[in-house]
Amino acid sequence: MAYGCYVSSDWIKVKAHLVEAQVAKSEYVDMDRHTKIYFGPEVKYRYAYNGEQFLGERYSWTVVYDKSERLLAAQRLVESYQTQSPITVFINPDAPRESVIERCESRSYLQLLVICAILLVITLSVFWIVRKN
Repeated sequence: MAYGCYVSSDWIKVKAHLVEAQVAKSEYVDMDRHTKIYFGPEVKYRYAYNGEQFLGERYSWTVVYDKSERLLAAQRLVESYQTQSPITVFINPDAPRESVIERCESRSYLQLLVICAILLVITLSVFWIVRKN
């Protein structure tokens, strides 16, 4: 996920039209042997760049669906599909076959970076204290 967020940070926005949109259901069994059910968007969209047509299928960089946010996103996309409303996708200008609807926001990156830095400082501090004693 983090890699996808990083590489798509400078991708450009283009308008796309949904070819297919539905709410997908995903199930898995967790470590406690409980079945978890998640919902999220399953899409196909068509867009043009530099006069060439492309077909995309990636909604986001994450695969795991949550119970509410992704379900709402899927429902919004289905509604856009039914009304034939255009959507915005992000494409790689250097390789326009690569596209994604929901990319990570730079703010999310910053928050992740700050959390990782804090955890690193704590870990190194604990290591240094333990080693010193």
